[in-house]
Amino acid sequence: MKGNPVKTSHAIRPRLFRDFAGWLAAATVLAGSLAAAAAEPTNLVTNGSLEEPVGAEGWPPGWGRFYPCPDGCYRTSLADGGRTGEKEMRIDYVAGEGAFGAMPANRVPLDRTRRYVARGYVKVTGGQRATADVKLHYYGPGGEYLGQTRIGFAVPGRDDWQLVTVTDRAAEFPQASQIGLAVACTGDAKARYDDLELLAFEKESLPPDFELRYGVTRSPEQALLDRRVGTWDVKSTIKPCIWMPNGAESTSVETVRWSLLGQLLEGRIVDTQVGGESLSLWAYDGRDRVYRAWFFDTYGNLPRTESIGRWDAATETFTFEADQKDEFHSVVRLKLSGNDETRWHGVWKDKDSRVLLEIEGTARRRKEARP
Repeated sequence: MKGNPVKTSHAIRPRLFRDFAGWLAAATVLAGSLAAAAAEPTNLVTNGSLEEPVGAEGWPPGWGRFYPCPDGCYRTSLADGGRTGEKEMRIDYVAGEGAFGAMPANRVPLDRTRRYVARGYVKVTGGQRATADVKLHYYGPGGEYLGQTRIGFAVPGRDDWQLVTVTDRAAEFPQASQIGLAVACTGDAKARYDDLELLAFEKESLPPDFELRYGVTRSPEQALLDRRVGTWDVKSTIKPCIWMPNGAESTSVETVRWSLLGQLLEGRIVDTQVGGESLSLWAYDGRDRVYRAWFFDTYGNLPRTESIGRWDAATETFTFEADQKDEFHSVVRLKLSGNDETRWHGVWKDKDSRVLLEIEGTARRRKEARP
């Protein structure tokens, strides 16, 4: 071989293989789907679609009055548009030092044997302080406002409708006897709302993933990562290259689950040949609209930078790129093949565009044993 090839010791080469093969295995388990959702309770929001006739004040019957804070900073209206149908609710910043504008829907009796979910679709534009949310309000026996649960909200940066969902924290309001959905915005937001729902589930028969399904506001990009959840058999092959002149093969098993209530995807890999372990972390950055991934293992691998990923829906392919502090540049493409398999190909090159590592592999969902 001409030139100055990159030198790696025999002791380092297997570790390089485990590092990169492990990360790729963690980054490629992208097939399958969650079980179908069970039938949901009746929507308790009066005219949550906003398509039915409204009352004399211009709002659905039983809805509360609009709260701009301070007065004059926001206005609200029902207007043409919407995610479904022909109508939507709007709360628009007008002028001044706006704190928030809130519109409560109808209240219902609070049944302590049930858990409540408020959710709806939102669009929002504005500056750094702009948010738009769907939340829960709690009221006392006389109708007095006691407090709220506001966990999920949407921020500017997306052109499509965002689902916002939140579960109740009624135990924090023992004096509350009524509960209701409300929508609100902050800062200089211009917010649009549609398809608003308040659902009540029996506590004794909650879905097993109740908090994950209903208590976490996740974008479609985050929900896409649901397809990684499960147990997978992974096979990786390194082609002969500078780092691995003879190439190599590896098999491993990965278990993937959500943590932080669906905000961080965690994958743990066990190498079936040498027993090494690794941890991968995936998240979606809604501001920059990219995926970010990190990889750690028992061999001391520490990510010196993150891998940045983008999804191409037309080809069902993720493309991840990383620059390791002037050491090398990597591009990894992950192609979904059906529901239970993912194929990938990755190349690492140095500053002179020499191929340091080329790897490909397959991840297949492990089927559950039948009784």
